[in-house]
Amino acid sequence: MEGTIEAPDTRYYNQFTNRKVTESEAVRVELKVKKVVEDYTWGQEYYRFTLSAGEASYTDTEGGTGTSPMPDGTQNSAVSIYNSTAEHTLSFGTVRYTRPGTYTYTVSEYDNSRNMPDVQFASPVTITVTVTADDSGKLVVENVEDDQGTTVYSAETGSALAAGLTTQTNTTKKIHIRKVDKNNPNTVLADAVFEIRSGGEKMYLQDGKLLNAEAVQEIIGMPVSAVGAEAAMASEKISSTFTLGEIDISGFSYDVVYELKEITPPDGYIIVNGSTYFKAVHNNTQTYLRLTDQNGTVLADDDNNPILENDYAAVSENGLSISVKNEPGVALPNTGGPGSHLFIILGTMLTVLAAGGLVWMRKRKGTVSCQ
Repeated sequence: MEGTIEAPDTRYYNQFTNRKVTESEAVRVELKVKKVVEDYTWGQEYYRFTLSAGEASYTDTEGGTGTSPMPDGTQNSAVSIYNSTAEHTLSFGTVRYTRPGTYTYTVSEYDNSRNMPDVQFASPVTITVTVTADDSGKLVVENVEDDQGTTVYSAETGSALAAGLTTQTNTTKKIHIRKVDKNNPNTVLADAVFEIRSGGEKMYLQDGKLLNAEAVQEIIGMPVSAVGAEAAMASEKISSTFTLGEIDISGFSYDVVYELKEITPPDGYIIVNGSTYFKAVHNNTQTYLRLTDQNGTVLADDDNNPILENDYAAVSENGLSISVKNEPGVALPNTGGPGSHLFIILGTMLTVLAAGGLVWMRKRKGTVSCQ
């Protein structure tokens, strides 16, 4: 750079002013997590969560990006929630903000499928804290939202301390069962009636959860074979059959063989195979279904690879989905209706008459010969 200093005896100064944000001007958010379990009982186990910092985007005149601050300056904050934890809720700590902007965090649950294979653990949730400045420059926590667009805190509530509560819900893993057209597996068929058996014993359904007879007895207060049991089950919305289409069912045990027995096919279809046998398998990290015979042996090809599809059913390779196939057609009468009975009776009568006539003819012929 070239130039001329017109006044060589003049001194120039650059002055920078750093202004410290005071404790009273900073705003704070307490980030919390709540654990919810559905359709199973919380026992002695605990659930572990971590809070990790994401990107911060500043909206003041300086702008720019950075990393969201963490509670008490930590890089990772972790909590463990037990059944005995008050309201099943814990705080990661309080975060202090000194500039307006948006701040992101991820709440993640430790996946303990190794020890709890039947539980579907919650997916990570991204939460965003929005801090704004009013006309006087005062900072305000505008809101805290999760990645589903749910506001978990809003400045309109008027709380002295903003609290962003993230709820993490676990459910039991569910098996997805579909009834499909054999020739077009993407076509889901309605109104097929099924029942599920295990070890030859009928299973029951309540709100999509599989129950054995003992569990039903505990609910209705009497054995399932007792007089009045059907009415009691109906009042509790317990059924021994279910109708497809499609349905999600929970409550399956692992390495237990189940029989999916088709009772009534959809209109215009016939049953390809009355019973489909399968079991759920877990290998520490994955849970999947396999087709089996009625003894529980996994169906396999000559190279010992599991058969994922045959003429009457298909399972997903790595998931919990099973499709049962029906073939278009009309079943022959096999229910003992009047039509089949009539043919049987007429056929029997004709056979008897023919046999009687043959005996009479032989006797008559013998009489004629003797004369």
